[in-house]
Amino acid sequence: MQKFLIILLVFGINYYLSGQTIIMGTTSDHYDFENLGVPGVSVYLDNNKIFTHSDFDGNFKLIIPKNIRKGDIIISNLDLKVKIINMEFNGKLINLGRIALPYLKSIGIKEYLNLTKEEQKKCKPIYCWAQLLGYLKSDELEQNNITFNNCNKKTENYSTDNQVITLDYSELKDCIKTKQ
Repeated sequence: MQKFLIILLVFGINYYLSGQTIIMGTTSDHYDFENLGVPGVSVYLDNNKIFTHSDFDGNFKLIIPKNIRKGDIIISNLDLKVKIINMEFNGKLINLGRIALPYLKSIGIKEYLNLTKEEQKKCKPIYCWAQLLGYLKSDELEQNNITFNNCNKKTENYSTDNQVITLDYSELKDCIKTKQ
């Protein structure tokens, strides 16, 4: 009887997961691409309640139900979002691999004071224990590319209004591994 229940459970889980798309990957630091994972990065399906977070090593797994066939995935870290548009979900495993996330440009206090008032409005202060350390420029990125599996893609579609980098999935297919 116990073997029957185990077999039923295994087949039940397999049936439940069949047809679902699993999107997985590892978020990493742009400066230490090979070693340093970034924990706590939000990964979610846009306009939906399907989400996950990267673990302590930067690994994440997002399960898309089989009734959703197309959508946009957002990878969000602090104030910056990467939006992958036009993704097709057809019951496959999509491994985004190692993703080196870009950061907003950081500047020191002296550099901030040399900016115009209009430029200063686009900066966000960085504090540690109530002490001002510097600023992040919301209209400029530290790096001009994002890396998927050692494949660099330019961040030319960066919206300074809402700090979103938009990438089309069709342009990333050569960098991403997909399995049936």
